Amino acid sequence: KYSINVSLVQNGVDYGAISSLPMTQEVKKSDGYEHVVGFSGSFLNREINKIDVELLLLLATRRPKWLFIIIGPYDQSPVGKIRALLECSNVRFIGFIDPLHLGGFIKVFDLALLPYLKNDFTAGIFPIKLYEYIACGVPIVSINLPATEEISKMTRFYKYVDGKDQFLSSCDRLLATTMTDQEKKEYRKLAKQSDWTNVFKTITESLGH
Repeated sequence: KYSINVSLVQNGVDYGAISSLPMTQEVKKSDGYEHVVGFSGSFLNREINKIDVELLLLLATRRPKWLFIIIGPYDQSPVGKIRALLECSNVRFIGFIDPLHLGGFIKVFDLALLPYLKNDFTAGIFPIKLYEYIACGVPIVSINLPATEEISKMTRFYKYVDGKDQFLSSCDRLLATTMTDQEKKEYRKLAKQSDWTNVFKTITESLGH
């Protein structure tokens, strides 16, 4: 609007650090559940304006044989729908995980979620966790965040959907799809290309240094 001399550089990821971690043994894939579905991010009461907790409740209710893992800080006295989600038998809140160990927990996921509400705040966000999921080779279902649309065109393992029913059906389809070793390599390359080293290189080149 004000100048053509503007470049947008999206978030990156510490690819080497997060992709090299082995899968943690602290969270098991067993316990009779068919799949492990996860989200990594803050779940504090004040974050309620960003996360579609109603959507997560819908998923947990309709898919009782899926184990939902939520990684990140949350209040000990949750309110409203967060409390209801916390009380679901197939939902486990892990709490804060040191970023140095995060990749090991994400690798437990069979599917990762970006269940954001659609509002003025989320209209412009590009979640760092998106590349963290990809770096770990985990497929993703997301509400259609405009800033991530281009990634949805690059891979079939990032589903960019509009609405709760589409979200659930996309989860079903991705969990029924096997990612080959070659597909996983190409998928992870999307995150590798956005390693912070490359991001800062783009910035310095834009500045003429």
